[in-house]
Amino acid sequence: IDQVWLSGFLSEDSRTWKIFSTVKPREFDGAPGRAFPTEAYLDYLLQALEQPGRPKFLFTHLFSVHYPRPTIAEYEGFFNDAPPDSEGLKEDQKKAVNGYDSAIAEIDYHIGRFLDDLEKRGLAENTMIVIGSDHGESFFYEEAGMIRYMHSGNWLNERVGHVPLIIKLPGQNQGQRIQTFVQQLDVAPTVLDVVGLESPKE
Repeated sequence: IDQVWLSGFLSEDSRTWKIFSTVKPREFDGAPGRAFPTEAYLDYLLQALEQPGRPKFLFTHLFSVHYPRPTIAEYEGFFNDAPPDSEGLKEDQKKAVNGYDSAIAEIDYHIGRFLDDLEKRGLAENTMIVIGSDHGESFFYEEAGMIRYMHSGNWLNERVGHVPLIIKLPGQNQGQRIQTFVQQLDVAPTVLDVVGLESPKE
């Protein structure tokens, strides 16, 4: 299996970059500083999928939901109204929440474009897609009598731990929502099961 790992916000001399990426940062034209554009990552994945040869496993970490956010002008200030459940938040805190939500809307746009391109290029029927997240954000909301910002420390709450996990199988045209708890450790054995490979014992 050919593998491609792309991760954002890493410098070219970063140890993590050297371990997990097969593409050097400077190969992305117009990359703004150390945060690389979502379009470049997804376009690269499309190009990699179109290459003939062995089956491919492709991973990318889309980083534009982190600061700075969002990265394209159309989604700057995409949300301006008071966020849900924002009573008691200061104006700058509400603005931070709206910026985060606007960046999520931008990611949604990019993923939608990526999925449309998969269809147009005839790649969707033979591609398994997994979309997930490593964490959410607490921001300034109170929970259990405490207020935490972002996802720092060992503060695990609903806003940090309740994240999406979406799996689309090749040829699947009907969705199903699973109500049981899952975790990121479940992703790898699920992928291996779908492609008919046995999970490692350790």
